[in-house]
Amino acid sequence: MTVFIQRRVCLEPRFLDSNIKQHILDKVSEDVTEECTQKHGYILRVSRIVRIISSEGAIFIVELEAETFKPIGGAEVEGTVCMVYQDGIFINIRDKQKMLIPTSTLPEHRFDEVRRTFHVGDTEITVGDTIRAVVTAAKYSNGKFSCFGSLA
Repeated sequence: MTVFIQRRVCLEPRFLDSNIKQHILDKVSEDVTEECTQKHGYILRVSRIVRIISSEGAIFIVELEAETFKPIGGAEVEGTVCMVYQDGIFINIRDKQKMLIPTSTLPEHRFDEVRRTFHVGDTEITVGDTIRAVVTAAKYSNGKFSCFGSLA
């Protein structure tokens, strides 16, 4: 999802030159790399500086365009299986969010404890596989989301 966000950015005086927009983009990208908010979710990448709203010395208020990922119920996602347990499968979505797919949502499944794999119908699911899933529940707390899902 693409969103527009306002941010305050402070630059070192040495960056106040003809490449100021690029310096602002670099700084704001560095500042929000690991950010997660309830409103926008995870900021994956800052695409561009839309405009400089105001400036005072080396302090700027900017509007930026960013790509985000917010786990919301009903969203279909793709993730890499990172853990397989008897109680379910964890997938890693965009290297930002882990989601549990509990066994209660797996139709006709069988867990192979020796190989640490799930057999769902004719499909074997193991660590490293890329699978599609649907977010069934998500909750924001302490700067991150917890979410549950089911196979798509």
